[in-house]
This record gives sequence, C-alpha cells and structure tokens, in this order.
Amino acid sequence: MALKAAIRKIVPPLIMDAYRALRPRPIWAGVYPCFSAVPTTEISRQGNAWLTAAVDPAGYSTLPADVLQEHGYLAMLAAHLCRQNDGHLRILDVGGALGVSYVHLLHTLTDCGGIDYHIVELEWACREGARRFADDRRLHYHRTLPESLSDLDIIHLTEALEYVEDYAGLLRRLCAYRPQYLLLVGLHAGSFPTYATAQLNIPGAIIPHWFFNLDEILEILRACGYGPVFKGADGSLVDQGGFPEAYRLPGGRALVLLFARVER
Repeated sequence: MALKAAIRKIVPPLIMDAYRALRPRPIWAGVYPCFSAVPTTEISRQGNAWLTAAVDPAGYSTLPADVLQEHGYLAMLAAHLCRQNDGHLRILDVGGALGVSYVHLLHTLTDCGGIDYHIVELEWACREGARRFADDRRLHYHRTLPESLSDLDIIHLTEALEYVEDYAGLLRRLCAYRPQYLLLVGLHAGSFPTYATAQLNIPGAIIPHWFFNLDEILEILRACGYGPVFKGADGSLVDQGGFPEAYRLPGGRALVLLFARVER
C-alpha cells in the first residue's frame, strides 16, 4: 500500500487515469447455474450508445470489401447455396446487429441477385438498421422471430445464443422453420456443464451470458432433426483467465458449427 501511495504522489493524475483505462479488465466473472442467479443490471443509455458504435465502428459504407474473420463462414456457405439455387438465397440472421454480415455478403457474392435477408434484433438495432438501409428492399428487420418464414436456406447466429435465457427453446423454434442449414459461429461451448456468467465489458451494464455444454447443444439439435456436418474453432482467443480451468473453452477458442437438416 505504501508503494502505491508513493506512486500516486509522483505520477500525474492524468497519466494514472490513462493507465487505468488501458489496463485489461475481465470480460466475465463468476460461475452461476442459471441466468436468474447472475447479479445483472440493465443496459443504460451509455451502454446502448457504446453498442451502436461497437457494431458500426467506421460506417457500413466503409467496411472492407474482403470478408474478415467470422463473416467468412456465412459468406462461403451462401455462395455455394446461391449457385445451387439459381441465384436465390433466403437467410435468417438471429442477433445480426445492424447488418454487418449482410454487407459483407453483398461485397462477396458475385452472382446472387435474389437475396432475401432477415435480421432478428433488439428494438434499437432494428430501428437504426432500418434507417440506414431504408432503400434496400432485400433486407428486413424483426423485433421477434417471424411467425412464418418459408424456404429458408440458412439460419445464422454469431455469438447470439449465449444471451438467450431459454436457449433450448430458441433452438427448437429455429429448427421449426426447417432451414436447410443452421450455422452457429463463435459458440462458447465445451465439455464442462452448462453455466451462466456475468459479462462486464459493456459500460454501465452487467449482462448474463451462457457457456454451453457442447453435447447438450448437439442433442437438442439432433432431436429437432439436425446433424453436425462441420466443426471448427474461431480464430480469436477468448480470455477466461478468471475461470477455473475446468470451465474454460478447449484451446481458449469458441466453436464454429454447421448443422444440416436430416431428411426423415
């Protein structure tokens, strides 16, 4: 304590503030059996503003034409199906933010004139996305899952299932659309029991977040008529240094899982 006090006397306050801002902070804290056990707080106006900036840091008109990181999985699958379907493609993107994956698709697909892209998101994202893409009739925003959406080629989730309390119910509802493929990108899953934790990196908010038992997710989808056809790892390392080793992701990476409909 004496050393810290001495440092504070020597180092100007502005430098200390900058150090605190740059010092890594934990993203998650605690292991809980369910969402209701996590000590959460609502997202403030400050948090919503931070989220808007986070999903659209440079403006969608300036996104790089090259597909980056997690967006590549959807782009490759979409390119294959678009060719197979004579230029037509229908996608449901759950938790698709303002539409960054959609913009990457537009940069990527060279011959797919019949895109029908649906995003399910929170109200603020739907409102802002609809404003930005008001003239694009291929893109649709929904605050809840549509009552009916036939002939879906792909249902896509990138780090979205983790924020849904009834994740099993959501997966069953998505499978009920009978898409050809279900693509889960950045899924936080491993051999540990399913547990909830507190996400801390959004200003002014503490949000519950799942880490899943992989076998549980596979069994839910298998019962709905979907089998895994691809399993990979996301490129980014996940910082779980504050967790017991038994509760960490294998290799420190989230998963990429592709499921196909099994004909019965």
